[in-house]
Amino acid sequence: MLAGDFNQISDLDVVEHTGLTPIVHQPTRGSNLLDRIFMSCPRYDIVRVVNSAVRSDHKVILAHSKSARCATLKTTVQKTFRRMTPTQNALLLQHRPISTMAPDNPESTNNCQAEFDQFYATALRLLNQYYPVRTITITSRDPEYITPDIKAKLRRKNRQMRAGRNEEADCLAERIGKDITKRSKAQLCHINPKTCAKDMWTAVRQLTGRKTDTLTVPIVSPRTL
Repeated sequence: MLAGDFNQISDLDVVEHTGLTPIVHQPTRGSNLLDRIFMSCPRYDIVRVVNSAVRSDHKVILAHSKSARCATLKTTVQKTFRRMTPTQNALLLQHRPISTMAPDNPESTNNCQAEFDQFYATALRLLNQYYPVRTITITSRDPEYITPDIKAKLRRKNRQMRAGRNEEADCLAERIGKDITKRSKAQLCHINPKTCAKDMWTAVRQLTGRKTDTLTVPIVSPRTL
């Protein structure tokens, strides 16, 4: 868990370096979202921003959970992906070309379909050898731009940071930032901002996690708080 006044630090920067998920999506000082809470796993299903009981221009964040409700809201799904790294690419390039590989059946055949089946079987065997299928868990609380590959990189970066391999973690964080930017651009490229400004900002709010509808919270006084 990470909480405090983040001022000009964006949510993406915190997500890239920590792998945590933001849970506050309402302005906490004027129209700015400065005070935020980041969690490693969903724990609070009710998050409210109310006026402070003390003299301050910052608002108060009230976060609490109801175990029964939280259990019904959170969903998880197993996603499969193929991890691709420069090392795997180099190993594949060092492999002999498919055309020089000895076929399973040395006898030539005039059956075009059989030749294609043999080619695809060889290509699939190489794909599984150098890029094996992996499985990772994606939850409903993850942001829209989180893909199985990005989630796996975030976990790997956290392991590197805990092991003290900060330089490798920083390099991986830079790659994660580029992947998130590429993913976000792909989600917005089909929207024309000149003709569909409303749709564009709706998609932007989905990526940033901010909502236009402000929750109506009853007036909180020092006594009721």
